[in-house]
Amino acid sequence: MCIYYNEQVANDLMDLVEGMDVLLVGCEDGYALSSLALAGHNVTALDFDEGHIRRCTKVLRGWHQIAFVHLEGRAFPFDDGSFDTVLLSLFLHHATNPARVFTECARVLRPGGKIIMADLLKHEETWMMDALHDVWLGFTLEEVNRWMEEAALQAITVHDIGAVCTGPDFEEHNASVDILVMTAMKGAD
Repeated sequence: MCIYYNEQVANDLMDLVEGMDVLLVGCEDGYALSSLALAGHNVTALDFDEGHIRRCTKVLRGWHQIAFVHLEGRAFPFDDGSFDTVLLSLFLHHATNPARVFTECARVLRPGGKIIMADLLKHEETWMMDALHDVWLGFTLEEVNRWMEEAALQAITVHDIGAVCTGPDFEEHNASVDILVMTAMKGAD
């Protein structure tokens, strides 16, 4: 079960993934990780939250096609051109510098590789900053588009999959926040 979006949304995101080597930035509850591994991908999960990594490692122990990496600092700890797809799953609103995240995603993508971003649309649910440690109250389409362009990503596309954040925290606050899903490609060198 997905904590912050329903399983259909997670499956719709998985349908956007291409290639064998996938970097998942933000491992959350592990649902996306297991879905990617079950689909035959080699998955690297990158997260700055050691609690997320510990929880996912425990739940997904024995899955040899999943590697967990703790993000320390600003640069992703991978060589240039390491992945076919980078999936940013509800991570960006926790990052202090979202533009830098896109630059790093583009760097670690192979030529022709794809980035998939699923994150919060701009909202006014300020309780999320304390309760969920959010740094940003979501983003506008224009902000994300600009950051993708600045990272030299191409073929930027918005996907309307009807994604909405769900879960106990949102129920407790009677809140609903839409999720923005966008993809882009790294140009061929």
